[in-house]
Amino acid sequence: MILNSIKQILKRNHYLIKLIYYCRVFLLKRFKKLINQLLYGNRIGSVPQNIIISIEKNLYFNILKRHVKSREKIYPAKIYKYHFNDSFPTFFTRTKALDEKYSYSLEEIASCWICF
Repeated sequence: MILNSIKQILKRNHYLIKLIYYCRVFLLKRFKKLINQLLYGNRIGSVPQNIIISIEKNLYFNILKRHVKSREKIYPAKIYKYHFNDSFPTFFTRTKALDEKYSYSLEEIASCWICF
């Protein structure tokens, strides 16, 4: 009896429960952003003026070069070949070329924005 009445209440208030949940999630995100701004200042969470997507491609700029203390190669460039039967469709990748990967030691990165 009680279980059936609880089920009926939940059926009627399903959208209300969803709304409460989404409001809670939204408010928690806003609260987290506010705390981060109070702790770290106004720059946290804001969009930077310049975004660096690849350190390797932008390493020749002096503004980035001064932050890179050292770099070392961790993976060489390599071409992988996958051997599929000819019965497989053509959208199965038979070869894949991977660039060499580097590990960077950075200094003074508080004044430098980096996106990975």
